[in-house]
Amino acid sequence: LGMKTVWIENDEPWAAKYSDSEFINYKTKNLANFLKEINEFR
Repeated sequence: LGMKTVWIENDEPWAAKYSDSEFINYKTKNLANFLKEINEFR
């Protein structure tokens, strides 16, 4: 599977600078739901 980066979307001013970076593999507003969903696909 490898290591992936999940960006938790937020309204912090510093976060806007990095939110579209190439190192981000997935974006979510709710980490718990994201983790639940990816575990359902296993």
